[in-house]
Amino acid sequence: MQIKKNDIRTPPKLLIDSPKNLLSALYNQLVMVALRLGSIAPDFEADTTAGRIKFHDWIGDSWAILFSHPADFTPVCTTELGEVARRADDFAARGVKLIGLSANDLNSHEKWVKDIEQYGGQTAGPTDVQFPIVSMSNSRLSTI
Repeated sequence: MQIKKNDIRTPPKLLIDSPKNLLSALYNQLVMVALRLGSIAPDFEADTTAGRIKFHDWIGDSWAILFSHPADFTPVCTTELGEVARRADDFAARGVKLIGLSANDLNSHEKWVKDIEQYGGQTAGPTDVQFPIVSMSNSRLSTI
């Protein structure tokens, strides 16, 4: 089933006639609203290391991978973003845009990108982070 960008889904009415059905209904509702592979992510506007974007406009007719990390400069996140940057051409060849997200502000992201490129260059080969990283500071993005 394809979901269009502007589809509005209304959860079905629940028939709750026992505690077991209540738990089942609640579980189904939680699963229904969760994003899954192929789901359309909510649209948002945000500042990124590549300037301000409106997410759906930025994606255009492409696929996109939005990957989230809890904080800048964490060891695993740094190596993951470095590897994604080194494979960016592989994603682009398949019509996939990349965008990162971390809870820090743009100033921190810009320093982090330099750190990712430096560390990646020392350990795995040339690393050039060209995809945007979304700033979560002063953002309502965490609530959508």
